[in-house]
Amino acid sequence: MLRDREQMRVRSVGMDTSEKVQPFGNRSKQSLSNLCLGKTATLAEQRIDRYSRTLIRLVCDGTGVQVERVRRGMVRVYRKYALIDSPLYAVENEAQAAKQGLWADADPIPP
Repeated sequence: MLRDREQMRVRSVGMDTSEKVQPFGNRSKQSLSNLCLGKTATLAEQRIDRYSRTLIRLVCDGTGVQVERVRRGMVRVYRKYALIDSPLYAVENEAQAAKQGLWADADPIPP
């Protein structure tokens, strides 16, 4: 992402995405592009992580990107860092039950 024409490293809060070489890695990246490319994006900065990335919540044209990507089964909830009462857990459970995205695989590989 760019801020004042300078690139900044960001990470979406509460999500764990497959690596590019893993199943759904490229599809997950494409789903983010489909949600945001050419649309008005708003981000809310949360904090800086230990890798100097800005943790963000992202909304594109009114759609909460974290929730939508979990709903589509393109990412997992990042259990190590997600808040215990995060609504993402319920959304992920629904995606698993519906076998959406990576959950369609009989044995999805964790990132």
